Amino acid sequence: MKLIKALIALTLLAVISSCSIPVTVRLYNNSGQDVKIEIDQTAINLAKGQTEEIHDTEYYAIAITIGSALYKYEHPTYGHIQVEWFGWGPFSRRVIYLQLEPDAKIWVTNSLLPSPTKAFPKQPEGFPLEPRT
Repeated sequence: MKLIKALIALTLLAVISSCSIPVTVRLYNNSGQDVKIEIDQTAINLAKGQTEEIHDTEYYAIAITIGSALYKYEHPTYGHIQVEWFGWGPFSRRVIYLQLEPDAKIWVTNSLLPSPTKAFPKQPEGFPLEPRT
């Protein structure tokens, strides 16, 4: 009986850990102004010099209001961005580090760089994100 319970527990753990793990985006506001960010229909107010984590996102549309200007960005894909993994199995998460600049561009950074940074790593295809409008 103990063997059956152990096999069931291992099977459940394997199923849970094989699920798709959503991405957490850590966005640092280096724009010099407080901004309003809309991601996946969720509005977030982000003060200048602060970081916000946006959890459980795979693909998103971004709209950022800086002062009276509204900037919209194309849907970024994560396939070509190096993500950082934290944790293990069902407790793991993928994190992408981004930084919003005064010119409204969004750059990929990483956890090893201080925020804000000017020494951006080589940018993946499509980055820095530039507003469409």
